[in-house]
Amino acid sequence: MTNFQIIKRLFKTYTKNYVNKILISVFFSLLVAGSTSSIAWLLDPAIEKIFIEKNQSLILIIPGLIILAFATKGISIYLAKVIMIGVAHDVQKNIQSDMLNSLVKADTKLIDKKHSGKFISNLTFDVSLITNLVSTGLLNLTKDTLTLIGLLGVMFYQNWKLTLVALIMIPLASFFARSLGKRIKRSDKFLNELKEKSKKTQIVLVRASPIMETLTGIMIASLIFYSGKLIISNELAINNFFSFLAAMMLAYQPVRSLATLNISVNQSLSASKRVLPIIDHRNEIFEKDSDQELKVVQGEIDFKNVNFKYDTKEDSALNLINLKIKGGKMTSLVGYSGAGKSTILNLIPRFYDSNSGDILIDKQSIYKSKLSSLRKNISLVSQDVTLFDDTIKNNIAYADLNASEDEIKKVAKLSFADDFTQKPPDKYDALIGENGLRLSGGEKQRISIARAMLKKSKIILLDEATSSLDAETENKIQQALSILIKDRTAVVIAHRLSTILNSDSIYVINNGKIIENGTHSELLLNSKIYKNFYQKQIRKD
Repeated sequence: MTNFQIIKRLFKTYTKNYVNKILISVFFSLLVAGSTSSIAWLLDPAIEKIFIEKNQSLILIIPGLIILAFATKGISIYLAKVIMIGVAHDVQKNIQSDMLNSLVKADTKLIDKKHSGKFISNLTFDVSLITNLVSTGLLNLTKDTLTLIGLLGVMFYQNWKLTLVALIMIPLASFFARSLGKRIKRSDKFLNELKEKSKKTQIVLVRASPIMETLTGIMIASLIFYSGKLIISNELAINNFFSFLAAMMLAYQPVRSLATLNISVNQSLSASKRVLPIIDHRNEIFEKDSDQELKVVQGEIDFKNVNFKYDTKEDSALNLINLKIKGGKMTSLVGYSGAGKSTILNLIPRFYDSNSGDILIDKQSIYKSKLSSLRKNISLVSQDVTLFDDTIKNNIAYADLNASEDEIKKVAKLSFADDFTQKPPDKYDALIGENGLRLSGGEKQRISIARAMLKKSKIILLDEATSSLDAETENKIQQALSILIKDRTAVVIAHRLSTILNSDSIYVINNGKIIENGTHSELLLNSKIYKNFYQKQIRKD
């Protein structure tokens, strides 16, 4: 995407709706330009009529007009900035909303590829750079351009020769500003960490100050030298010189602002190249119009010749997986770390799609079923529970936002979560902190189980749900899980074989393949891998 295409996209999608407010801001910018130019021009009659001709009739009028010009300038700048700040915040909200919406719906594959810190940087730092172009960049462009035009008009009016000398310095300022802008782009390309990127950008940015200060000093010295010659030769009056000098000095700020605007634009464009691809990301896993509503009755799951490979790895994670998970029964997956157990689980709710083969639920292909109806019928209970910085009640209710308080309390009791939800003073309204910071591992698990109970899904996926827990907590969670999976299809992964001894069927996974399957008793006799697991567990316990 070219820079022009990015600017066009930002205007069309995010700024177009605020054109009326922007035009009002432009109107106030015109007032700023007019009042600033009038301040410089008024010095001409002030010096000529009051100081040289000593005209008593203008001694109050001209100072009054100068006060009016300054007041008009100040009020206009204030109103223009307030309007553009409001527009910028609206634009920021819309960009962040689109980005969050894209991330929430994004494939797991996209989330896995990028560190969460980078997404946060995109959402905050990069978006602020983009909106800064609206709040500051766009306002400065209009205000300072119009002001500069007005002041140049005053300068040409007073003496065109001096004005031409002053204009020689402007291209020099533009050249140095463009050079700084290129440095900004280079630093942004090679520095990925937010801290270093921000530090480097700010250092490059402040370099504009000494350059512009030096150029201004050279320009003023040159003009004083040349204007002195013009005054000596009677080609320039003293009142015209002071008016010209005031206009030139007032032009310093808009020239400096416009010279550094290139830096702000480059920052915004660079940030846009990081943010817009996230907003425009098209998921590989999505609902098609032809997809059918998934009707789950028994909850039977069939894997047929399923193959899967992660993009980040060379070897396949699953090879020709064929397994039948009976509806309303408990099926467990056992194997070494990295064998492919979690991958099998992740394929069922379509966190990933298989490379080939098919997965059926009650003889309906999940790839021809609506994604929303598929996930509505599945609950996931894992060791890594996602919790929000909210109350216990709201965290449980996340599974069903329409659930009544009685329903929430009922599942909390069944999941043994009422052990800690009844603690005074806040009870169910107690805040749990970021990602459940104030809760123990077992308490987090019980909230996850309560969610699954509240959702009332026919299919339950349990991924390492009881690992890393003490015996008492594990016992409570086992009781809660027994209630949860009763008469439901349960697919279980567990390191502790004691939790899956009563499974109706156990599959042994190794190197992405199903090696053996059967009941606990059958596998102890026929499977070396399972027997090895079991013996290690006995020795450990």
